[in-house]
Amino acid sequence: MASEFKCNAPSCSTLLGERVCLISCGHALCAEHGKEWFSSHQTCPICNRQVNVTSANFSKKYINERKRIALIGFNPSEILESAGVGLEFWQAQKNLEVSQVKNLASQRENVYREKVKQTEQAFYATQQGYLELKDHYKQLAMQFQHLQQQNTQLTQENQQLKSNMRSPQVFDPPSNRKIFALGEQESNFSTNKLFSGISFDTGSKPFKRPFTPHASSLFTPSKLNSS
Repeated sequence: MASEFKCNAPSCSTLLGERVCLISCGHALCAEHGKEWFSSHQTCPICNRQVNVTSANFSKKYINERKRIALIGFNPSEILESAGVGLEFWQAQKNLEVSQVKNLASQRENVYREKVKQTEQAFYATQQGYLELKDHYKQLAMQFQHLQQQNTQLTQENQQLKSNMRSPQVFDPPSNRKIFALGEQESNFSTNKLFSGISFDTGSKPFKRPFTPHASSLFTPSKLNSS
């Protein structure tokens, strides 16, 4: 059974058991991380101090077996000194654990804030897109209404044309009426001018028809045949 202590490596949370790398600075690593690190380093990966490394067993079984005889033969001052070292190690481990928990919480908080920021930006972009679509829809509605009005007007004009085709009428454009009026005015003017210098006053003399051959009785067909 493992102890309550965990590997001090930031990326590891393995409970320390039978094989522990106990570092002289007060930190401890699991066997896997201890072997990997100290195969090429002589400093602590946590505090970067020059350290010595010893093997330890933090299993509950080993501790229960050793705790009854571990301090046998020590005088009271030595026992207190050993107990003090053990308490310091315990306190350091708990402080480190709290620090790691705070760091992890801070990282998660940063991730949460970033996600909140991204969510707010996405919401703002969505809101802007909605407003743009709403404005575009309004413009389309106005265009549709205008097209409906044009369609209604064209339908009415088409019906009027069909009605005119069913009952045709003589089309007298205004231009023809103007030309006819001008022609009539010119004709009246010419007639008045023609007869303006002629007098029709015969006085007391009777009006005699002028002599014309075809009007005379001497040239009637009967007279010609008899002669």
